[in-house]
Amino acid sequence: MTPFAYQRCYPPLQERAGRSTNRESQVGKKLGAVLVGLGVFLLTLGLLSKFYAYPRLAVAPANQNSVTLAFAKDATYFSIADRAEKTGDLLTTVNTVGDVNASKQISEKLGRPIVVWEQMSYSDSPDFNKSSGQAPLSGIPLADRL
Repeated sequence: MTPFAYQRCYPPLQERAGRSTNRESQVGKKLGAVLVGLGVFLLTLGLLSKFYAYPRLAVAPANQNSVTLAFAKDATYFSIADRAEKTGDLLTTVNTVGDVNASKQISEKLGRPIVVWEQMSYSDSPDFNKSSGQAPLSGIPLADRL
């Protein structure tokens, strides 16, 4: 077979490049349909989470009363009282108390549910007694600042 006969039987590569086989077009159509379906699903899921799930799940109690503790062993911290960097055990306490009356008042005023919390946090050594009247390491009394 001569090279010329071969070229007559099969079209040149440049002519075949633009055409796709039947199987390739079917795969492309299926892939396109799957991607469109996935996009519609994700768009629907996003809209449902915004307008349906969030208002039902993002609800916090107005009468919350909690204490959260975080302990750090051999922590490096800045002591405000000594105005120096120190190393030692550190306990951070966060007190969160819900203010139900303030929540009701602001909710009625704005016409939508609002929750009000009072929060106080301080850090000191684990043996610090907050009832002692002394200021914790994370704060000094106003009289000492002046």
